[in-house]
Amino acid sequence: MNIQRVKRLILDIRRITCREIAQETNLSVGTVNTIIHDHLHFRKLSARWVPRQFSAFDQHRRVEGCTDLKESFDREAQDFPDRITKCDESSVRHFTPRS
Repeated sequence: MNIQRVKRLILDIRRITCREIAQETNLSVGTVNTIIHDHLHFRKLSARWVPRQFSAFDQHRRVEGCTDLKESFDREAQDFPDRITKCDESSVRHFTPRS
């Protein structure tokens, strides 16, 4: 019952906070946190609650991408490593100390 109430609030208002949910449902913030993370498997992303698991569409898209990549490898095994673009998301801070 409480799990469904919390889920309904999150899906209705994606930017709702744990404290607001606790006030709305008369539950403690700790209980709300447990429901959100352990039972519903949601996480905060850009101030919005999103499911931690991939949707069926996301899973299908990943499988298609991997299948295309494997087919490319099967066709061009020798030149394949040269055609792959590798990147890594990293943040670099610029720091200029004052003299």
